[in-house]
Amino acid sequence: VFIVAAALRAAAIHAFLPESGTTLLLSGFALAALFSAFYVLSILPFADLQKTVGGILRLIFRIKVVGLENLPRAGEPGIVISNHVSLLDAPILAAILPEKIMGRPRFAIDPEQAQKPWVRPLLKLVEAEPLNPLEPQSLRRLARTAARGDRRLIIFPEGRISVTGGLMKTYPGAGVLAAKADNVIVPVHIGGAKFSKLSRMEGKLRTRWLPRITVTIFPPRKLDPPPNLLGRARRVWLADAIGRELEENEFQAADKNDNLTNLFFRKMALHGGNAPLFAEPPGRTLTYRTLHRAARALGGILTKRHRPGENIGVFLPTSLGAAALFYAATFRGLTPVMLNVNAGAGPLLSALKTARISRVYTARALLERLPALADIAAAMEQEGGAEVEYLENMRTEIGVGRKLSALFFSLLPGRLAQCGLAGCKVDADSPGCVLFTSGSEGAPKGVVLSHRNLASNCAQILSRLDATPADSLLNALPVFHSFGLTAGVVLPMMSGVMAWQYPSPLHYRLIPEVAYLSDATIFFSADTFLANYGRAAHPSDFRALRLVFAGAEKLRETTRQMWLNKFGIRILEGYGVTETAPALAFNAPRQNKAGTVGRILPGVEAKLEKVEGVEEGGRLLVRGPNVMLGYLLPDSPGELSPPAGGWHDTGDIAELDGWGYLTIAGRVRRFAKIAGEMAPMNGIEERFRDFWPGSAFAVVSAADSRRGEVLVLVTTREGTTREETMEVLRAAGMPELWAPRRIVVVKELPQLPTGKPNYPEISRLAKGDGGGS
Repeated sequence: VFIVAAALRAAAIHAFLPESGTTLLLSGFALAALFSAFYVLSILPFADLQKTVGGILRLIFRIKVVGLENLPRAGEPGIVISNHVSLLDAPILAAILPEKIMGRPRFAIDPEQAQKPWVRPLLKLVEAEPLNPLEPQSLRRLARTAARGDRRLIIFPEGRISVTGGLMKTYPGAGVLAAKADNVIVPVHIGGAKFSKLSRMEGKLRTRWLPRITVTIFPPRKLDPPPNLLGRARRVWLADAIGRELEENEFQAADKNDNLTNLFFRKMALHGGNAPLFAEPPGRTLTYRTLHRAARALGGILTKRHRPGENIGVFLPTSLGAAALFYAATFRGLTPVMLNVNAGAGPLLSALKTARISRVYTARALLERLPALADIAAAMEQEGGAEVEYLENMRTEIGVGRKLSALFFSLLPGRLAQCGLAGCKVDADSPGCVLFTSGSEGAPKGVVLSHRNLASNCAQILSRLDATPADSLLNALPVFHSFGLTAGVVLPMMSGVMAWQYPSPLHYRLIPEVAYLSDATIFFSADTFLANYGRAAHPSDFRALRLVFAGAEKLRETTRQMWLNKFGIRILEGYGVTETAPALAFNAPRQNKAGTVGRILPGVEAKLEKVEGVEEGGRLLVRGPNVMLGYLLPDSPGELSPPAGGWHDTGDIAELDGWGYLTIAGRVRRFAKIAGEMAPMNGIEERFRDFWPGSAFAVVSAADSRRGEVLVLVTTREGTTREETMEVLRAAGMPELWAPRRIVVVKELPQLPTGKPNYPEISRLAKGDGGGS
């Protein structure tokens, strides 16, 4: 009784104190006392071990249970599946799952862990059955339990405790057990336990003795394998479906339904105020605490000049200053509009009008280094009517009082540090930022993304990506590009991963050097940039990279092979659009299919609408928590045009295979009707690139008085003839009718700052003679 009381007292103190030396000491004492209690109670024949220890666990770990009403009743079919993040998982589930409702549970556990002396007391709480993936007999015993249904079977499909902080592979045995239970699963997610000292994340996460734990129980789900799958193929499909269900649970249980300000402070408490968050060469770093301090001080200046909810222009490249200004606006309830520093005066003046921006913030050092930008800034003032402010001037306005105030609040714990910030009261569905589309096919539109859109997309990415604060991310994508902002500025805050900020993706020789010196482990980019980095880099430059993702454009096989052969790195392809914040699908190490852009992310609904003339696939429409609030259109400034019914039309032709992998055939506008057939211009381009890898190619359509529509090839390859293009298409199995009627040779193909081809400019080149034939 004394031991248990002491544990409860220490736990109660811990619940109301921040992490400190005293609290850690009390937490350690409480945990030691708890294990002592396990040993004592395990030898007392009259003790109700489950109820007693269950109550202790609930109090000490402040366990919150969500969805208890979703549990099936005793006798109903179904196995319980859960993620596996610590040694506490089985005792916690045994403590919180009521036996009266669902029957006495039986756990499948790792036999190696079961033999450890300090684990044995925990197993007194449960009926455990060792499951060794290498021993079929242990699987047969559990299959009989699942088939009988007299005991509720609880399994961890990953088979071992996670060492990545994310999901591990799912064993086929999980499919066998699900099949025996009529393909019914009861998904459960354990959140917070990976921050425990009893996890395998020491050195990767900021672990503690007694983290707060949340158990989320989702409604039972019946898996529906294709009827043509039998035997092993059916079991593999079921195991894969269970893995996807765990991924969905990971996303649904994530902390994402709040504004970015509140999320920032919760993540700072989770990972520590001194955890590095952003850095830039040659080594300047912002931690959670120093970013809070800088954003708070800058935000005080913004508050004097803007009303809550007002749009402010951010005219900066990827940098610490851009990140600080983004969070300064967010903390004060303002909406940052990320302006393209590589766009001309025309698109920027249009953006100012469309988003109703009265002030634009930039850096004098940037304009001095690039005189063309100074001319654009002058045009924004004179023609756009927007006042241009400089960060250098704002810093001089931050007096001693404001600096001391920012320092004081940055040192306060928890919610006290949030005091006085208007952004804390902002609704999660309020605008979080405005980005403008690339304009690759027409006039740029303003895309309004909410706080929930940005946070949800980060949670979707992290449900599939095993990233921890032990990783570091290299972000050379511009922050006015959707992925540069989400992955480079918001994702680090949500995950604790430090992000190196680099101002331009076009420095092909310098970026590999930054990757080498920073030891970055994660890199997001586009095919055009990756191909150039690959050619310029030394084989050792990317030695630390373990995850490289390509998006924005089709990943060429030549780029994939170059990176694999030169650096030993497999590039994982993904897909997204600005309107979805932006990630929609990507391949991951544990689920990758070359040639596709991966599976649709959890939480996203997708459907394909038939397009006339396209035999396979259809127009891709998506709906989910990451889909934008709506457009700001140039012809109706300041007015939000939301997507109809929440569905966004991506404008892409896509195909989905039986395993859920998505293949993008091209833009709807990138198909031309030739002799009654829809010719995929992107696919034709790819054939030419594969056949002539040293040159650049773009195929566009042009009106023709006789044929209605013809294809025009714009290329950097001298001497290309129509006969040669016909031979290439014939060898690729494509109709010769798809061969371009005209060929225009140029020195360089126009590109957007994101690496995408600038098709409006290419079309203009195609309309002239361009020196071509």
